[in-house]
Amino acid sequence: EYQKPLLEPQNWILNLKKVRQIFYRVQEIHQCHSMFQIALASRVAEWDHSEKIGDLFVASFSKSMVLNVYSDYINNFTNAMALIKKACMSKPAFLDFLK
Repeated sequence: EYQKPLLEPQNWILNLKKVRQIFYRVQEIHQCHSMFQIALASRVAEWDHSEKIGDLFVASFSKSMVLNVYSDYINNFTNAMALIKKACMSKPAFLDFLK
């Protein structure tokens, strides 16, 4: 809801580098969750009394790639929030966009 419009040329409120920093690794996190949702939907579609979903969580979120993506996102979070705060103060159009 927020990243796509900011990347469109007619909405360049922030430069692309800042937009990428704010949304650092969000696309990869979304992909991880999309894959999890597909696995979960498949399991639910074949549900019976013996089905469980714990293994899906373990299989989906214990991979080193997923852990690295989340670690990168978390390590960048303070920087992203600082960029957002600064942009809200210096660019009224960005604050309006968020509202």
